[in-house]
Amino acid sequence: MFFCSKSSVYAMEYVDGEDTYEYSILANGTVKITDYQGKSRTIKIPSQIDGRNVTIIGQSAFSYATRCLDAIEIPPTVTTIESWAFTQGSLKEITIPSSVKSIGYYAFHCCARLETVNFSDGLNELGYGAFAECKALSNIEIPSSITRLENWTFKGCTSLTSITIPRNITTMGIGVFENCTSLKKIVIEDHSVGLIDENVFDNTAWYNSQPDGVVYFENALYGYKGTMPENTSITVKNGTAYIVDHAFQEQNNLTGITLQNSLTEIEIPETVTTIYGEAFFQCTSMDSIYISKNVQNIGFGAFSNMDGAKVVISEENPYFTAENDCIYNKEKTVLIACLSRLEKVIIPDTVVELSSGAFSSNSFIISHEFFGSRLPVGSSAKRIGGLFTNAL
Repeated sequence: MFFCSKSSVYAMEYVDGEDTYEYSILANGTVKITDYQGKSRTIKIPSQIDGRNVTIIGQSAFSYATRCLDAIEIPPTVTTIESWAFTQGSLKEITIPSSVKSIGYYAFHCCARLETVNFSDGLNELGYGAFAECKALSNIEIPSSITRLENWTFKGCTSLTSITIPRNITTMGIGVFENCTSLKKIVIEDHSVGLIDENVFDNTAWYNSQPDGVVYFENALYGYKGTMPENTSITVKNGTAYIVDHAFQEQNNLTGITLQNSLTEIEIPETVTTIYGEAFFQCTSMDSIYISKNVQNIGFGAFSNMDGAKVVISEENPYFTAENDCIYNKEKTVLIACLSRLEKVIIPDTVVELSSGAFSSNSFIISHEFFGSRLPVGSSAKRIGGLFTNAL
């Protein structure tokens, strides 16, 4: 016989038959389980220890023990499952009671035999990578109480074939379903997701079945798949609400996605309200970009490393304006991005702030002139006396 254990020092112990739980008493008088040692294949975590409710399964508490366990029952007193709690386990199925409000990051990461997760409504927070690399996971129903899927939540769940995103989810973070190679059916209730971050569906069966070219998901321009021909002109289709982060950025780590250096022109329609960060990162061949009247938000570095482009912003846009191919807020107090190929750019004396990366598109040294203002410099701008450059 052997013990599954991850011993800790100076912890209190509670013995239940052949199972030993190490624990600590929290400030509110409840119990946090910090480690488990035992021989059982199936266990029922106690709801109370010494008359105190068990409310937290601590970080890495079962991360080694679950290599020996087939099933664990979590009591309805538990409100929090901390990070790495069950990582690399051999569980086949887990039921999360409605009392659990928070599951920490990578809590069930690399549970290679885990096939089914039974959630209950009541869960508010599902940490990033919580079920990443659970390669046997084939069935998942996301609870309606969740409003955001954090980065990499189900990344690498290669047996997952379909997913329904409940209507309460408004945001999906980076790579949520990335490398879910069997995932071909994606349903979003009421088309409710307002933001899809980069790489959410990369290397899924759905993405891999898309034809080369501009890829859309719901009302988002998701990215460009395949090799973009030279001198390409793109018109974003009507109904597009936003452009996903890094939509046209070089993605050399992903099969079939290449640097979009041949993009030369893009017109953003009036339905787009947000251009997210680095959406056109390193599109060095782009000659022009038109921003419609309804664009309200431009993310950090949306046009960075483009090496100059002509910018036209609709005169009806109440949020942004352009001058000498530089983008400002409407009041011209913030310089957001300068795409000009001029060797000298005069910054208006109304400007009091330079956004981070404002000059990252310029492959030359830019001089500036301003009148009496002291300009705060963004974290990625380089200042040498009166010069700004990205050459450092």
